[in-house]
Amino acid sequence: VLGETVKAVAASRRMSAAQSASSVLIENLMYGAAMVLLIFGGLMVFFFEFAPSQNVKIAGSVGCAALALPVIAVSFLVVKKVRLLPGLLEWLKAKNIRRKFLDRAEGKVAPFEDCVHGFYERHKGLFAVIFLVEIAAGLTGVLEAYIILAIITSNTSFSAAWVAEAAVRVVNTVFAFVPMRVGVEEGGAALSLGAAGYAASTGVAPGVIRKIRTFFWVGWGLLMLGRASWAKDEAGPDPTPAGAAKVLR
Repeated sequence: VLGETVKAVAASRRMSAAQSASSVLIENLMYGAAMVLLIFGGLMVFFFEFAPSQNVKIAGSVGCAALALPVIAVSFLVVKKVRLLPGLLEWLKAKNIRRKFLDRAEGKVAPFEDCVHGFYERHKGLFAVIFLVEIAAGLTGVLEAYIILAIITSNTSFSAAWVAEAAVRVVNTVFAFVPMRVGVEEGGAALSLGAAGYAASTGVAPGVIRKIRTFFWVGWGLLMLGRASWAKDEAGPDPTPAGAAKVLR
């Protein structure tokens, strides 16, 4: 929740709050849909390539459906332009729940929903491109897992890498509240690769290596953020009328 809020706040410096919030929601929906396809593909590979027990098949199918249904439902609402927020606000106001706050928020809901509902209709070509980029991002994770497995073990396959990546995506989604997914990502990879016939140590290694990569890029991002803030402080206040207006606000 905090991460998505920070994205929206950062983007709102260059666009309206409704546009920034809707852009974050749209990107999350497209990412979620792409990851559901990746996870579903990994599940099918696991079923047919490694022949798990019937109980594992049932649990995997239920888990995949639990991840897919919310994405499908929200995507349907967006494509069909179903507006839920105005009705929800009216219901809350009828219950006298923070009525003054809801009166202020009511004027911001319509622009937000217009941005969300209108994106697919006005930018279908861009929608397709971004969706393909999201899928490609998931496949790079599969490739990364394959390279790691190829280095640490002589017995690897693209199928095992796909299963491991799909399991990691599921675990990261379910345990998104765990900071940096410490221990969770490693455990998910170990369980999935263990079911595919790999040793526990082999399953843990990809998660540990990826954690090192994550810490590197987080550190690099914080460094760039610090440099940008330092440069802004050295530049001083914006002397233009727009800068003066920001100060007054």
